[in-house]
Amino acid sequence: MRKRPWIACLLLSLVTGLLSLGFFIAQDGGALTIRADFDLQQIPFTMALHNQIARGGLSGWCWNLDLGASAIQGFGFYELGSPFFWASMAFPANAFPYLVGWLYLTKYVVASMTSYLYFKRFVRHPAAITAALLYAFSGFQATNLLFYHFHDVVACFPLMLVGIEKLMEDDRRWYWFMLSTALNCLVNYVFFVQSAIFLVLYFGFRFAPQLWRQGWRTLVRALLRCLAAGTLGVGIAAVLLVPSLIYVRQNPRATATTLGLSDVVWNPGSLALLFEGILLPGEAMHAQSIVYQDLYLSRCCWLPMVGVSLAIAYVRRQRDWLGRLLIMLLVISLSPILVSAFLLMTGMYFRWWYVFVLMLALASAHVIDEPDAYHISFGALVNALLIVGLFAFVHVYDAITDKPVVFDSLRFAILTAIALAGIACTMLLAAKRQQLFGAFATAVVAFCVASTSLTLSWYRAEWQADKKSQVTHELVTLGTKLDVQDPQYRYATSDNRLTLTGDAAGTSAFSSTISLGSGRLEKLMGFDSAEVFHLKKERIQGLSELLGGRYQVSDQLKPEDLPVATYSVGDTSYFVNQRPACPIGILRQSFVTEDQLSGLDAADKTHVMIEAPVVNNKDAQLAAHYAARRENITTSIAKPIAELVETSRNDAVDAFKRGDWGMSCIAHTTTRCLCYLSIPNDEGWTAWVNGNETPIIESGGMMLLGLEPGTNQIELRFVTPGVKLGMTISLASILIAVTLISRQHLVAKRLLA
Repeated sequence: MRKRPWIACLLLSLVTGLLSLGFFIAQDGGALTIRADFDLQQIPFTMALHNQIARGGLSGWCWNLDLGASAIQGFGFYELGSPFFWASMAFPANAFPYLVGWLYLTKYVVASMTSYLYFKRFVRHPAAITAALLYAFSGFQATNLLFYHFHDVVACFPLMLVGIEKLMEDDRRWYWFMLSTALNCLVNYVFFVQSAIFLVLYFGFRFAPQLWRQGWRTLVRALLRCLAAGTLGVGIAAVLLVPSLIYVRQNPRATATTLGLSDVVWNPGSLALLFEGILLPGEAMHAQSIVYQDLYLSRCCWLPMVGVSLAIAYVRRQRDWLGRLLIMLLVISLSPILVSAFLLMTGMYFRWWYVFVLMLALASAHVIDEPDAYHISFGALVNALLIVGLFAFVHVYDAITDKPVVFDSLRFAILTAIALAGIACTMLLAAKRQQLFGAFATAVVAFCVASTSLTLSWYRAEWQADKKSQVTHELVTLGTKLDVQDPQYRYATSDNRLTLTGDAAGTSAFSSTISLGSGRLEKLMGFDSAEVFHLKKERIQGLSELLGGRYQVSDQLKPEDLPVATYSVGDTSYFVNQRPACPIGILRQSFVTEDQLSGLDAADKTHVMIEAPVVNNKDAQLAAHYAARRENITTSIAKPIAELVETSRNDAVDAFKRGDWGMSCIAHTTTRCLCYLSIPNDEGWTAWVNGNETPIIESGGMMLLGLEPGTNQIELRFVTPGVKLGMTISLASILIAVTLISRQHLVAKRLLA
């Protein structure tokens, strides 16, 4: 292993990962569950994406995500560009719950290996291996165990720094930066923005001063080389990036955060939580011990065992580019405005702290590599005093404020004790400098395992106690079995485990990337769709019925129930019952405008919309060519939902078919009318009636088509906006890159000859 130190890094990270995750995988019978977002989003999303690709509809429409959504836009933020996801495609979709734990382990190992490639450029192999463990098993990783796809970014990001280092050493190796940029952009476009912003800082602190001393022309040339290689990398990723940008620019969650003077620095409570994230191990974000009980900001960058002890020792002695960059990252962290800048002012998340972790680990690596050159005891003492000060401040703050600040004093004490024990071990091992690596690495592994498994156990505790993990296993299995009873209808549920793991489509979803049309419907219903928790349609009387929510799943059978299907999962039987609901496609002789619905509550709006679909005021004239505007809407409000729905079923279209390409149906009418389709009216749809392209009328986020008397053959086709442009840019970028590399290779051969 001395000749191949990377093997030692691989084995150490593999053993550390197995010790951290293995028990929990075994506890779940091989199928890892955690809680909430992981169980309800990450597992169903991956299975849905598997199924979508298997059906051949990657650039088309996914009927399972909420009321339907673009496959690329719906899953691009999550895993669509991840190499770990594509590796999982070698297995069937229903195997993923049993595969996910091992994929998590793989991500930890890859994060160790990629960061090792970066660290070994600065320090000797033993220090680089230890630092790789600090990075891969940091508090950032532990806290974000809930968000499976975040770990893809942590695993791939160090390659960008390796790439820019290679480029700056030798401009003939520019393609490393291009490829790493393309990979990171494909993995996650939101995190890529954060990575790109950090790269600007990295270039400014690492290379710019030296280049400036060589002359401003040298600096400009280097900067242009980096921009050119990076731009080409982004171009290669355009096949996913362009459609995603088209979607994001219209997504309510992408709007800028309103900030004021009070956001220049954090308030005392938030500042305490900030330093907890730096000084103490990660904890479960849904049940934090201090200040805010639940806060999903990913605010942790603790390095196992060493904390910031070695980084403090490094900064005290070295005021080089790394020392100044660490100070800058700390300053940025102290200001909400600057933190928000990492997400282009759209949120104050600390999900960029993986770059902070990497720089802290690099500083620690330098100290581990040359312990005699640094005052480790000074760094450890300052770190310990900061921890004790934080502990005291929080309890004093709790005593003098009206609202509670300490929510779990025992957990906070445990975190504090682990951090202080780590500092004690650091000081003890640093005293034995000759045997530093072996003992130090072993101790780091122990703290990695302890902190990661402890955070994971806290995440799972409540879920396991309530047997929700068992329920997740059952519902995911049930979802793979649920049949499409009738393509004209949906299941009236918002549970991703039922509607994303197989063929069944629901009326709602737990996702931050639902279709834009669904978002407009939520806005019409008076619901703020700027959050990940979207409107559960079944909570508004009549809305689920309007949207085709005919089928309900239950493990209880009432005497009056006549189930249309029964499924057995383990020892439990699940029944699919019917209830009154409108078909997805219905014919209508009248309409109302949005102005007419203003002032009504959501339930009254749905009563009206079942009989008369809503149109924008600007589209009223076009709609009036096919149907009459209804003036009296009170009669609809007064009718029971069941009566309204029963009438609508008589007006259903025929021969309804749906696929990843879109949908088709036949409508028979003796008069002009409107065809209401409860399908999100997203950009990318094209409608044809009897072979003629027909305009789609906006109807509260859904679709209306105007029909003439007679038999109307209706066909809607969907192509994700920007996918063709993105593919063209990607192919052109690949062609340019191959041409440049080939030309460079030929020139090199001639020079050698």
